[in-house]
Amino acid sequence: MRQMNQNFYENLKNALCNSDIDFLQTYRDKYDINHCFADEDNDNLLLYAMSDKGSSAYKYLLENGADIGHINALGEGIWHSMAFCDEVSRVELLLSLYPHSLHSINHQNKEGFTPLHYAIMFGNVNVAMRYVDIGADVFVADNEGCEALHFACLFVFANHIDNLRLTKKLIQKGSNPLSKTKKGNYPLALAINNDLTEVVKYLYAIVYG
Repeated sequence: MRQMNQNFYENLKNALCNSDIDFLQTYRDKYDINHCFADEDNDNLLLYAMSDKGSSAYKYLLENGADIGHINALGEGIWHSMAFCDEVSRVELLLSLYPHSLHSINHQNKEGFTPLHYAIMFGNVNVAMRYVDIGADVFVADNEGCEALHFACLFVFANHIDNLRLTKKLIQKGSNPLSKTKKGNYPLALAINNDLTEVVKYLYAIVYG
């Protein structure tokens, strides 16, 4: 019986990854829509599907009452899970169905990372920009004292212009270019170290006039 259950939940994972809605509907009475995968950092079905950029099963789960407030073993919530891919449509769907979910957009995981930190760290500039637009707090620092602006100068996007776009937006929202991390790193120094030439020019002009 235990082996059968394990096999079923592996099949359930596959259904989520492959957006197999027929499976999810056919076996709906066999699983709890808020089931958590112990071997996936205690992700529930929604977090598991939402963090998979190839899956659209999150739509079915959202529309059928999955728990949007679940926090996994790493301290990640739904806004973190959406930051794993650069699909703004996921953000818009969540907001349209559950506008109150916005209250948790600044939730920090165990390392102090907010969903905005995640979006930048994983190179997903469109989601990062959208998070800022809808109220992500640009001043929240992780456990190492890194704010969103530090991350924008630390993690290099495929197109360096995106680093500049995001940096400008963060500055417009009040990010401080003179803010230091716990290791004493300034955004400008991080941009220099990562050869983000346009970001360096932009920040240099702000800091030194």
